[in-house]
Amino acid sequence: MEAAVKSPSEGGSESSHKIASADCADPPPPVISSAFDIPAVLQTGESMLKVTHKKVMQRLFKIDPDRGQIVWASKKGNRINLESIREVRIGASGASFRTALSISVAHEPRWISIIYQQVGAYKALHLIAVSDGSLERWRETLERLRGLRQQLLDGIVGMEQRNDLWLRQHWKGADSSEDEKLSFKEVVRLCARLGMQASRTELLERFRQADRKGRDFLDFDDFQYFVMLLKRRQEVEELFSEWADLTLGACISLERFRAFMQQEQGVSSANGSRAAVVSSLFAKYSSRRHGGLLYDGFSAFLQSEDNAAIRDASSKTDEPATEGSRQAVMPQPMDQPLTHYFISSSHNTYLVGGQWRGDSTVEGYIRALSNGARSVELDCWDGPNGQPQITHGHTLTSKVPFKDVIAAIARYAFIKSQYPLILSLEVHNDLPQQTTMAKLLRELLGEALLCEKLPKASRANELPTPEELRGKILVKAKNIDLAPEEPTEEISADSDSEAASDLALITSSSYSSATETGSESDNGFFASARGLVRSVRNRRRGDSGNNKTTVAPELAALLVYTVGVKHRGINKKEVYAPEHMISLSEKTAFKYARDRVLRENLIKHNRTHLTRTYPSMGSIARLHASANYFPHHLWAIGCQLVALNWQTLDIGYTLNQAMFTRNAGCGYVLKPSGLRTKDLLKNTDAKVRCVLDVTVISAQQLPRLRDVIEAVDPFVVLSLLAPESWGKQPQDLLSSASDVKSSVHNPTSRPAQRTSSPEQRGAKAAGSEVEASPPPAYLSLQSEARRSVPPPSSSPEKQAPSRPPLRPSASSNMGPRSATFATHIVKGNGFNPIWNCPLQIAIDVPAGEAAVEALSKGVVPPDQVDTLTRGLLDLAFLRFEVCEDVNRSQASLGSSPPQLTPPVLSSGAVLASYTASIGGLERGYRHVPLYDAQLQRYPFSTLFIKSKLRVAGLTDASGKLLSSP
Repeated sequence: MEAAVKSPSEGGSESSHKIASADCADPPPPVISSAFDIPAVLQTGESMLKVTHKKVMQRLFKIDPDRGQIVWASKKGNRINLESIREVRIGASGASFRTALSISVAHEPRWISIIYQQVGAYKALHLIAVSDGSLERWRETLERLRGLRQQLLDGIVGMEQRNDLWLRQHWKGADSSEDEKLSFKEVVRLCARLGMQASRTELLERFRQADRKGRDFLDFDDFQYFVMLLKRRQEVEELFSEWADLTLGACISLERFRAFMQQEQGVSSANGSRAAVVSSLFAKYSSRRHGGLLYDGFSAFLQSEDNAAIRDASSKTDEPATEGSRQAVMPQPMDQPLTHYFISSSHNTYLVGGQWRGDSTVEGYIRALSNGARSVELDCWDGPNGQPQITHGHTLTSKVPFKDVIAAIARYAFIKSQYPLILSLEVHNDLPQQTTMAKLLRELLGEALLCEKLPKASRANELPTPEELRGKILVKAKNIDLAPEEPTEEISADSDSEAASDLALITSSSYSSATETGSESDNGFFASARGLVRSVRNRRRGDSGNNKTTVAPELAALLVYTVGVKHRGINKKEVYAPEHMISLSEKTAFKYARDRVLRENLIKHNRTHLTRTYPSMGSIARLHASANYFPHHLWAIGCQLVALNWQTLDIGYTLNQAMFTRNAGCGYVLKPSGLRTKDLLKNTDAKVRCVLDVTVISAQQLPRLRDVIEAVDPFVVLSLLAPESWGKQPQDLLSSASDVKSSVHNPTSRPAQRTSSPEQRGAKAAGSEVEASPPPAYLSLQSEARRSVPPPSSSPEKQAPSRPPLRPSASSNMGPRSATFATHIVKGNGFNPIWNCPLQIAIDVPAGEAAVEALSKGVVPPDQVDTLTRGLLDLAFLRFEVCEDVNRSQASLGSSPPQLTPPVLSSGAVLASYTASIGGLERGYRHVPLYDAQLQRYPFSTLFIKSKLRVAGLTDASGKLLSSP
């Protein structure tokens, strides 16, 4: 394992030595952003009134710009990280909080509510400024600092600013004596906390190099230089040396940069527009004085947003004739019918907890819309005084006025995306309250509400495009006058709102979702929950009768392009108008996914019609924890609105975030051509075998477990998830990676073991009505890992990588994985661990007729992966988990190589993770961002990888390779 603070003189290639010597000659000047120039009074502290449910008290509040925190005097909970702030509401926008806290409206002009997220929970800090000037200072400063921190998280901030923020944050933490200088003892403590693996002698050598004035302490300028010495990255230096044109003095010329971009990053300079992009990047990061790309510029490029891991995650700005008409341009075309897009959708949006007991709140809509949801759900019931309300019917959840929800939607509908928002209404109201609902929708949404068809439709018999509907809100509700009545959505122990009628229309094997299973032990909680479920079902059976509630004409008039109708089956006999939209329970949708004929019929239907799916509620896990199914299974059959419980940050929600990070996060992602192009819909019996070559190279500045002081012992787990409808995936291991050197260990090939989840075993043991999930489809993995450069130690035991023991990981209850792989453990280094671990992942994708014809000829251009797979790899996902080895007492396993581990098993807790669509993963050397359990990005933590996707050949239904390029 390589020492993180190894000096150039202690080894390495000659070229890397030259790089380090040249670039470390002088310390860089400090880079101070103007955003740090906050008012002095806010840095020293300003008095404000802090409001809680119990009391109002005066407190001194200040902003620490270096640490990025709001701080105040308190015995507990006295700081908020700026990146954890979700919203700041000033004045009337915080009226709901002010009213709930019984504060007079007289204080509204100076009211401040700061909504933030901490350990997964949303919290709020409520303040009253003592003067108008104070209010404006806090408003302006918070907006400016939050903007800077958000740019940092989004990768927009340049490397110099990013490094400066990181330096100042750790400078403050290391300076325990608060004398603006660091002693050697304080430096040693800082390095231990950061997980820098270095001996005291090495640290002292670096300390003396940085202490150029011989004062036995480091000021901030010296500290910058010291950290620069420690942050040298051998893996990047080696890559730079490989591509540097030494005739120019150890820098990369434009010609060599073009070759690097084409050969490694997959960006060809043959295309005129791409050639211009490459030239522009070179100019941006190169040194004018040297006429080429120096190491620092090359390193900055690799870590920048210009070299992002996902190809279409950010937008660009057009250049109109007038400055005022500038608007963002999405990476994907937005001029196709709505049915050609996946749409980010929320289920039971009003809930912020469980499905049967918890709060119904406006905040659920604000959070969903702020995070990019383009479809939210409103369960509408009769309320007091003729005013409709929103709640989860026949449960213990609270209620929220319909008017308050619509007012919040009017304010937040387009705060994240300008593309159309669909309101999915479940209407249980009588006719007068339906009329009131229609009136409130018109009054509060105004011109944004779509009340009639567009005068100029883009195409006949097709829905409008997202571009044509930009800035519009569409209402979706079931118009029962168009079809016979069916049971309304209720909680049931063995069925869902439409499942009973839907399942009669199709036939297939029984089903339960991957996350549906759960232990139902006979304790008081579960017993009461089951009793509630059964009583609700019995009440529904007794109350249903022959009553039929019609739709008020005023509400029906608002149903334009999203008219909910009964699911009558998908076949030639049933005809749906273009605006007719069906809803399928999760259970029903999976019936379609698991039957080939039904699946193909639904895919064809979804090319021209919208379909919404929602979670089944047939288990305690769903009712209490609001667990999600895996949405990629239903995207694979063309369903556009795959609604999830957004309050539950499980793997299902993570997959949704990974999908809708694409296309600049606008909430609309273009379907693969294999699901939207008429001539490409048909699947053959063959499969296109693709291989993802991915190398886990290194990580940078990893977080630590909460309340853990020791250095991190990290390893990386990769999991790949493919749609179930693609069938059985290859089990045999592939051949070793071609670029692996002779020093690589060759592990004995063995397939990953299949395991059932604890929830499945518990459900079976308890005799639960919940059915076990089908065995997961495993994907083929092959790993061969180079050993990292060992630390300077004579002990062979310390030089050998450790293989993690097998034990359930933190995510083992999230449902089946396709396969997992774990690297070896790097002991005691969370600062810059190096694995250099290459592996190959094989996946079989349904083949279309064109792919069969092309691959049968055996000649396939390397850039034809997307064409041959019809874009379907967008629906397969790769999940990276950086884990901490918690079994520190275990002795080293000697020279054991990295091993394939059973699915969902690893040896430690997850420190950080990232999930990406395989189809959207950019080729080459990329820095993958890392997120915490609340899906908040770590500002300075990344995973450095290299990847390449290729077609290996054509297989038959059994997985036998028929041909290869």
